[in-house]
Amino acid sequence: MVVGDRTRIEAAAFAGDEWIDVAPEEPRATNALAIGDAVIFPISFPRTRERIEQRGFRVVRLDISELQKAESGLTCSSLIFEG
Repeated sequence: MVVGDRTRIEAAAFAGDEWIDVAPEEPRATNALAIGDAVIFPISFPRTRERIEQRGFRVVRLDISELQKAESGLTCSSLIFEG
């Protein structure tokens, strides 16, 4: 599953993948983090969050407004552990 804005990237690179298009007024809403059965997603993009939920995903909202001030996102601020 790709959360993205096909007008800003070469969408052909993801041919065959399912898409959730970000809301046009939320072009920076492409940064989500899937962990298990949840998608961690910034609270600042409610319209795109609704689109993700409509596809059946459980969304955990997270306030990352301070990180966003420095143009950071969830995946840039994550630690990945192998279980």
